[in-house]
Amino acid sequence: MDDFNMPKEELDINLLELETINRWLGGYSVSFSGLSKLNLPKDREIIVVDIGCGGGDGMISMQQFLHKRGIKAKMIGVDANPKVLDYARKRCKNHPDFQLECLPFQNLTGLNADVFHCSLFAHHFYDDDLSTLAKLMATARVGFVVNDLHRHWLAYHSISILTQLFSKSYLVRNDARLSVAKGFSQDELLQLFSFPQSHEVSVRWKWAFRWLATGQKRTVS
Repeated sequence: MDDFNMPKEELDINLLELETINRWLGGYSVSFSGLSKLNLPKDREIIVVDIGCGGGDGMISMQQFLHKRGIKAKMIGVDANPKVLDYARKRCKNHPDFQLECLPFQNLTGLNADVFHCSLFAHHFYDDDLSTLAKLMATARVGFVVNDLHRHWLAYHSISILTQLFSKSYLVRNDARLSVAKGFSQDELLQLFSFPQSHEVSVRWKWAFRWLATGQKRTVS
């Protein structure tokens, strides 16, 4: 997924399978749970920025979830890979209100997000980039949601078996274990996304082997 020279046909298969994985293994529901923990206003349209939006299916599911709860949301997807955004534009063709931006998150400016969200994205980065990502997400007006992998031996071996049996994408088969190995512990996420002066932060375990990190911006009294 990090190789921008990947053939488009293989990338499309990978993105389709990731959508299936998110649907059947509860990936979307983890993000829904995070959004539910934020004090989102209902008296105006909010801006949700999905960093590393991939194929756009996550934005579709989040907007539907929010609208069912009376929250109108403008969705902005950000991804650095133009081939990924080509897929997302097709996937989101029935959502002309979506805004898609092709640029690395390190260059994000001026989006005025109410919520920053990222799913299965943070584990692709290390050290300074992770710190930059965390600081960016803390700039959201309401809060942030991070949905990522729990680094665990059972998850490592289970995903290996499942992908070998059911996946048609060599990228999913080859990268699934690596992604789990690059996942997080609870303490790592608490340390990374800890902003005690400005946010109420929690990190909770979710099925299947996911961490949900949420940060609600503190109100000034």
